[in-house]
Amino acid sequence: MNKQEIKEQIKESFGTMARFSRIAGIKASDVWFVLSPRNKDEQAVKEMFVVFKSFRNIHCNEQITDQERSWIEGEIFFQFKTRSRLTRAFPQFSDSFLSNLINGKLKYKTKRVEKLVEILKELDVNSTTY
Repeated sequence: MNKQEIKEQIKESFGTMARFSRIAGIKASDVWFVLSPRNKDEQAVKEMFVVFKSFRNIHCNEQITDQERSWIEGEIFFQFKTRSRLTRAFPQFSDSFLSNLINGKLKYKTKRVEKLVEILKELDVNSTTY
């Protein structure tokens, strides 16, 4: 498998090279260098392909489902009535972040999303659906 094919498969499976490197625990600059045209080390390319194959199915757990989006939107409405009230109470969550999350433009769970879910769960002790 050549470098371009590996790059395309990484982007198809993980969305970005940076996301792949974060999940695989490799520095993003190392991934870019190994798959760049300047690199002539075929052994490194083969090793990168082996790493890709071992991590390719992990990303599925990190995608935000429609059910999770609906739960977050419902909790924001139930607890705060509007997104702007939540942003005033918790300035680390901007209105654009919340809008992107709820509307599906934010595809993957990040620490920020997990922190929001944690806060919403603390406010609603009866929550078990997320």
